[in-house]
Amino acid sequence: MKKYLTLCVELKESLMAKDGLHQYKTITQNINIKSLEEVINLYISMAEEKAEEAKKKATDANVIADVDDLENLNSPESVLLKAVSGESSQDRADRDLLAPWLKFVWESYKQSL
Repeated sequence: MKKYLTLCVELKESLMAKDGLHQYKTITQNINIKSLEEVINLYISMAEEKAEEAKKKATDANVIADVDDLENLNSPESVLLKAVSGESSQDRADRDLLAPWLKFVWESYKQSL
């Protein structure tokens, strides 16, 4: 079950993880409830770790984007994007890298409850 949940987290398959947890709960609820607790704690911790990694990647991506061209700090593309959308590169990086993992963590909390 631990390997199954590891694969589900790596692939961001929350529905498959939910089905697996439900079946595992049915199997273990009368025999070994401690095993179910360990599996759920592992699932939540793996999801939180992936969200932390995504947060670091989003921050690192923003730093790399800012230092990409030292002679041209404000490229025409970045000026145009700031004028049109009003969001910074950090907001875009958070939306692209961090938001899917935060959604996955939220779903893992709901499924565990």
